[in-house]
Formats: sequence, structure tokens, C-alpha cells
Amino acid sequence: AAVREAEGYSDVLITDGEGVIGHARSADSLGKRLDRGRPECGVCHRGSEVVTTFEPQTLVVEEAGVRVLRTVVPLRNYPDCHRCHGSEATVAGIALLEAPMTELDALVDRLVWETVVTALTLLLVAIGAVYTVQHRLVVRPLSALTARAREVERGGPHHFEAEASANDDEVGQLAAAVRRMVGRLAAAQG
Repeated sequence: AAVREAEGYSDVLITDGEGVIGHARSADSLGKRLDRGRPECGVCHRGSEVVTTFEPQTLVVEEAGVRVLRTVVPLRNYPDCHRCHGSEATVAGIALLEAPMTELDALVDRLVWETVVTALTLLLVAIGAVYTVQHRLVVRPLSALTARAREVERGGPHHFEAEASANDDEVGQLAAAVRRMVGRLAAAQG
């Protein structure tokens, strides 16, 4: 009854040491032997070699287009089990737990898309910030300097009134140099 009521699993099987299903959610599975060609059987059965591990092993398989998480738990043949299972085998059976990954896959897909959208949004914000800073610190001062230089070109140095740049960067240094040059030209033309 506990096997049929196990929550979160689509199937729960318990086999004996030979792979014959003794407990299952579906009565149709009882008494059937698991095919050792199944992927989960490869955890212990590798060709003719049998690997005895008592650590649960988990693998993902695909059945009918649905990814399924399968956990294989070897059941140790403890001395208390010997009266039913004998003492020869170290493994009394296998518990095979199966859970569909449909919800997990949907969650991962949603998180991937949310991450992509967030990354793109942050990228656009960063591009906007860089554009704004570049425009404010480079483009606007150079445009103003270019406009003042064209005024000098059209009407002589006495019409040049360059804005004092608060920046001590290359653009500010260029504006100061142009102001000095225009001042010298104005003084020379007297």
C-alpha cells in the first residue's frame, strides 16, 4: 500500500534480487521481470559483470518524448532479511523510483528565458548609460567647441566665446588650448 501511495513519483517498483517485481503501483507489473537492457539496470549490470554498490544511483531517461528521473536504490540483504531472501546474495532487491521531469524542465526553460530577458535588459540599460555619459562628456563638449571654432572661421577671433569646460580631461584641455589660441590671435590682430 505504501508503494502505491508514494507521492511525487509516477512509478515505484521493488524487485527481488533477480529483478522480479514484487511491489508496484500497478498490479499489472507484479510478477514481471525487469529487462536488464533497461538503462537503469546498467547501474549494476555491465555486460556479464555485476557491480555491487549500495549508493543510490540517479539517471535521466527519455520515454515517449518525456524525460524521466529514475533513482535506483539497491536494497542490502541484511541478516534480518536472510530468512526470506537467503544469505547467499548481498543484494535483496532493488527499489526503482520514477518521477517525470516535465515540471522541472518547464521551470528550467522559464528560468533560462527570464535570465536571457534580464541579461538583455541590463545590456540595453548599460548601453543607454554609456551613450548618455559619452554624449554628455565627449560629444556635447566637442560639438560646442566645433561650433565656436566655426564662428571664429566666419567672423574672426573676436567673436569666439568658448564655454569654460569644467572637465580636466582631454576635451577640457582641448577647449582651453583653443581659447588660448583664439586669445593670441585676437591680441595679434589687435
